[in-house]
Amino acid sequence: MEFTAPLETENQSASLVLGQDLFSHLQANTPVPEFLALPIQIAIDQKSTPIHLYVADSFNNRVLGWNDVATFTDGAAADLVIGQPDFFSNAANEGGGSTSSTTHSLADPVGVAVDSNHNLYVADGGNNRVLEFAAPFAGCGSLPCVDSADATVVIGIQGTSTANCAGTPSAMTLCGPQSVALDSNNNLYVADTQDNRALEFLAPLSSNEAASVVWGQAGSFTSNDRNNPSGSPSTPTANGLYLPEGVALDASNNLYISDFFNNRVLEFNETANPANNTTANTVFGQSSFTNNGAGGGTTGLTEPRQVAVDPSGNLYVADWGNSRVLEYKAPATSNTTPNRVFGQADDFNGFHCNFDGSAPDAATLCSPQGVAVDGLGDVAISDTLNNRVLWFDKPLAATPTPTPTATSTAATPTATATATSTSSHTATPTATSTSSHTATPTATATRTATATATHTPTPTATPTPTATATPFPPQVIPPTLAFGTTTPVGKTSKPKTLMIKNTAKKKGPLLTIQMQSVTPGAFAIRSQCKKTLKPGKSCKVSVTFKPPDTTPQAATLMIFDNAAGSPQMIPLSGTGK
Repeated sequence: MEFTAPLETENQSASLVLGQDLFSHLQANTPVPEFLALPIQIAIDQKSTPIHLYVADSFNNRVLGWNDVATFTDGAAADLVIGQPDFFSNAANEGGGSTSSTTHSLADPVGVAVDSNHNLYVADGGNNRVLEFAAPFAGCGSLPCVDSADATVVIGIQGTSTANCAGTPSAMTLCGPQSVALDSNNNLYVADTQDNRALEFLAPLSSNEAASVVWGQAGSFTSNDRNNPSGSPSTPTANGLYLPEGVALDASNNLYISDFFNNRVLEFNETANPANNTTANTVFGQSSFTNNGAGGGTTGLTEPRQVAVDPSGNLYVADWGNSRVLEYKAPATSNTTPNRVFGQADDFNGFHCNFDGSAPDAATLCSPQGVAVDGLGDVAISDTLNNRVLWFDKPLAATPTPTPTATSTAATPTATATATSTSSHTATPTATSTSSHTATPTATATRTATATATHTPTPTATPTPTATATPFPPQVIPPTLAFGTTTPVGKTSKPKTLMIKNTAKKKGPLLTIQMQSVTPGAFAIRSQCKKTLKPGKSCKVSVTFKPPDTTPQAATLMIFDNAAGSPQMIPLSGTGK
């Protein structure tokens, strides 16, 4: 008996779950300390004692904190809540102002990060700003704890929050920020998603600070063109971005940006403080800097979300459109082929997301958006559409694997047995649907339809199921909804109606409309259209407008479905009379 070189343990099953009481549960829950509703990003305070975990519980308009990751149990109640007056409320702060009375409230928080002093940063997406909360757990006399303190720093407000997306951007404004990260100098990096750029703010931070560096806009703080400066909105370069969703830094302060609608992750070698390189050095998910097609397998990405780097330099990407998280072994800058996949039974060609109503388990993911790692090698993943966070206990640990070999020199060596996943879902891909977004603030630019990733079945002796065609995005009439200036302040308008139509021809794929939502603001859903539409069939959704004042209001209606590019985004506008 001889031993091969050490192999990494294929630890594909999570050791515990937060946000649900069992691995098989997935419902979005009403606000209580134990449950989550569409969690987005995760942050681990690696230098705290004990180690803290923060989760952006977006649909509940709050951030939850767990005091000690070492004492986790399935469905453990959070120890801290930020953004709400208690653990049982979830109202959105729809003002988004810069005054102290509103800087402890949140609307659709999506990104979280922690600096070396244990301060928490929150991308308050619905209010177009980033808030800094000073060491939240330090202010708790006992647990559980409600953090009602005002944010110590507010970044991104220049006038009202709605104005940030209405006019020309600047070095002081943000529009729909989705992710935040800190480097070793405590400089703050923000994925300013709807402005198609990333920004760096220098430490020590102060409110209404101007950014010092911009990525994605050829050095200009007043432009927000997608894929600028390529000259073509549809052609990416090593300098442009299109709806960047995630930012992360490694131990050397190299910057990683998940370029969401270009279906790639970019890496920038940074050698100075502040950063001085705005041209990407490495691309993940594409064969070149000028390609942006959606893909899967071992080389492709489809609309990646959050990215994270562990202390060893391993890169993790929440590959949202493929319902998986990928790990690229260090050094990530020279390795653009992933070494491990979470959520698809160790099958890089697999695609499983429980849209069919099946129960999730400890090894499955459905549209994950967040990933975080600690200094011990543990991995946390926000399994967004399953409304939970999965904790993987040191999945990269190495163990020697015994391999029997023949002793005779004439004999052919026995092949090493291939490990078989024990997860309950099928490893063969079931390409039946495209996953759905969560409620994410949307760019005002017109989105270009993106090809759905093709998941190639792994060759096996078992017949491969016939793939079901992915529906085209539905036709929405009208494509925008304007309420004008006729609705009095404080009054609710009459409903306006949108028609959603399955554009497939006869015998084409069914279109399943799952839900509608609006980003926080003065607009509300009056009636839903939740049904499965046959080719040529349609249904209606209605929206109302209640202006809080005479300031122009803007929001986005999101239509979640099983079509490519879900959710479909419909701009809403109106001004109070």
